[in-house]
Amino acid sequence: MPQTIDRRFIELDALGVLEPSEFDLSNEVAKVRRIAPLLEQGVGASLTLIDDIEDSAAYADLGHYQNVSRGKVADAIVAFTFSRFGSLVLLWSNTQTDGELSSRYEGCIRTLKEAGFIVVTGRELDHQYAGVQRIWLGCGHTWRDRFFGEP
Repeated sequence: MPQTIDRRFIELDALGVLEPSEFDLSNEVAKVRRIAPLLEQGVGASLTLIDDIEDSAAYADLGHYQNVSRGKVADAIVAFTFSRFGSLVLLWSNTQTDGELSSRYEGCIRTLKEAGFIVVTGRELDHQYAGVQRIWLGCGHTWRDRFFGEP
């Protein structure tokens, strides 16, 4: 993992156990809604916003899905999951690799960075958690669990 990302994760980890005290959900969701049209242009398809995520360090998911049916997990062609911590955004897909995503959606990554987000990939997050919050220590937790999962 690049040292700058690792150092940033440590800094964000210190902001709070469940979420940073200054986190404003309605303001952050509004920011995602504002950039959604730009991300749709970059993806070349309409994106679905899920902004009612509960009991998670993530607060919103904006994605292009296929094979969506009631009660079944959809295939995410591309998705952006937004964390309550430090404007982190996880760019992910269960049909493409991190490398494919990074090159194919370079314009989306630029749009997110210009809007003040920090884009991370699964590869960066899948390292073992090494922060200061006791509830995350041990049991094989990763940085993905910490910043995008359930406590």
